Amino acid sequence: MSFVLIYFIRISHLKGTLSYFELFILAMMASMFFSLILLFSWPLTFKLVEDAIDISMLAMGLILVYYVSRTGNKSDLKFKSIHILPLLVVFNEVLMSIFLYQALYHREPITINNLLSVFSASISSYLFILPMEIEMIFSILFLENDRLKKIAFSSIAGISLFNPAIVPSRALFLSGTIYSAISMVIFMIIIFEEIARRFDTMNYGRIRMLVILFLIFTLSSAGILLGDIYVKSQYYWLLAVSMLSGMYYYLYYLNSTLLRNGKPGWVNNRYNMFYVLGLSFASEWLISAAIEFISSSSVRGTLGFLTSFGIEQASSLSQYLVYGLYVFGSVTNNYVFLLVMGSEMIALVIFRMRSLKWREKKWNLAMAIAAYALYTIFWPNFAPASYYSKVPLWGNVGSLGPVYPGILLALIGSYVLYAILALLFGRRSYCSTLCPSAVMYGGTLGQAMIKYNYTAPLSRKNIGSRFKGYLYPIITSSWILILIASYISYRISVTGNDAVSIYGIDPAIFYSYIVWNVMWYLFFISIPLIGMSPCRRYGWCTTGTFVGFFSKIGFFRLKVRDPSICLKCETKACATACEVGAGDLPGQFIKQGYFKSAKCVGSGSCVIACPYNNIYFYDIRSFISDRLSKFRKKEEGETHLDLSVDRIR
Repeated sequence: MSFVLIYFIRISHLKGTLSYFELFILAMMASMFFSLILLFSWPLTFKLVEDAIDISMLAMGLILVYYVSRTGNKSDLKFKSIHILPLLVVFNEVLMSIFLYQALYHREPITINNLLSVFSASISSYLFILPMEIEMIFSILFLENDRLKKIAFSSIAGISLFNPAIVPSRALFLSGTIYSAISMVIFMIIIFEEIARRFDTMNYGRIRMLVILFLIFTLSSAGILLGDIYVKSQYYWLLAVSMLSGMYYYLYYLNSTLLRNGKPGWVNNRYNMFYVLGLSFASEWLISAAIEFISSSSVRGTLGFLTSFGIEQASSLSQYLVYGLYVFGSVTNNYVFLLVMGSEMIALVIFRMRSLKWREKKWNLAMAIAAYALYTIFWPNFAPASYYSKVPLWGNVGSLGPVYPGILLALIGSYVLYAILALLFGRRSYCSTLCPSAVMYGGTLGQAMIKYNYTAPLSRKNIGSRFKGYLYPIITSSWILILIASYISYRISVTGNDAVSIYGIDPAIFYSYIVWNVMWYLFFISIPLIGMSPCRRYGWCTTGTFVGFFSKIGFFRLKVRDPSICLKCETKACATACEVGAGDLPGQFIKQGYFKSAKCVGSGSCVIACPYNNIYFYDIRSFISDRLSKFRKKEEGETHLDLSVDRIR
């Protein structure tokens, strides 16, 4: 019945008309379900139920008459119906679900005390989900031709299909949560790729539609986590709200024609891009926390959630803050979150690789994916702890554990290895290959966001190959703090006295969590406001500034085949395509024929963007090739000279 009404509503909207009959039917259906709920909630006689039906129908009719009378004209009615009709349909679905729930499972009277529980249980069940799924599927198949709307509706239907709140056991709850996470990842990949493809042309109305969709994702993930922690039906209310929001969203945008308003392009709507990145991160964090918690702890409640991360109930505001940051960083450092987030970013990198013609960059991106899988996920989470002291693969101090005597050699060896690689191949050996940022920035969405380097206010102040003067205190402070944290961590491991720890947390681990598991993601979310590659451009990443220094004094540089081409070039595409906002690229090419900077990560975006194929990488391989070429030429010259002498003789 609902789908038939949705069909007629859709047709009337397309024709620019509205039938009052649709409003009347919806109102009457609502009154009928309301009365049936009364019948199955209280031991009423048929006469009382009949009176209740009459009263509720009269009330709905009066509301409808008032609504119509307050509508000035047909166009005003059409505008209001965009909101009123979806609300009425959702209201009917809610009442129908509560009625079926009361009739099949729960015949106790509905009271103030159990109202939230009944509401949450009714909505978070197949009694609500199945009708919604059927309506969405039929609408996607028969009513909607818009690609972006189909993606949005399919994502809501897909994530809602196996709601973890409806399963009867904890094991199945985990399965349902994992399914929700996988569904969300798949649809986020599709949506992010759609954003990247239409970065400059997507209309404001569609942009806002996606922002709201990501908000629904976040509500759903938050509801799953909350229900997972407390395992009581009344705590599924947030999940129920996300379900209702998803259905209203689908009905509203099914009939909405307000998708072309405002300025097009995500650059013109950078705050909306900020919201999308923030909400997608929140969704990933919440559902990863839910999976991690349910699979690692048998104790429910707030205390159980905290103890699953190895901490206790806080007793002061500062302790709450420290524990909050630690829990936040623990989730982002866990393999579950890294798999969820990494799957999305890796998929976008693969999409980009398919369109690349430059073989070297393809190999670089493939190595970045392999490094992310081995170096970021497998090594820290699954390799035996004894290996930490044997292999120099520490991304930074505290990333794999406290600083103790047994790991000093491997830790120092890591930095020596990075220094040698940077001397030979430039900063790209770490920042564009080994670091997770290579995957985060290397995909289609990351490349599209490079445009924020010249539109974000703070970013425009930091365009160029050198760090601005006010960033040097940040660079210095980062190194001072990491050295202090390392020394304290070392002393704790040697003396066994953790009195100087941070509420029982090792300082080196806490510093690593704050900088790379909290700040890094906050800066990534803020790219629309502060520009692309913030970790590389603002100097707070100690590993980045370390390899940047050795890159500056090493072999790597960007060279041009003919500086005169750069002088004549009108596009200056190399500068606008640079991931780190090196706006003086063309100037240095013209002046000295090459570009060399501690900020350059060798992403190759400038090489790809150059319309004349004039830019190329120069590193140790090029140096050796040049020396061998000169040596061969010298030998050929000496041989030619010897032959000439022989002829004279």
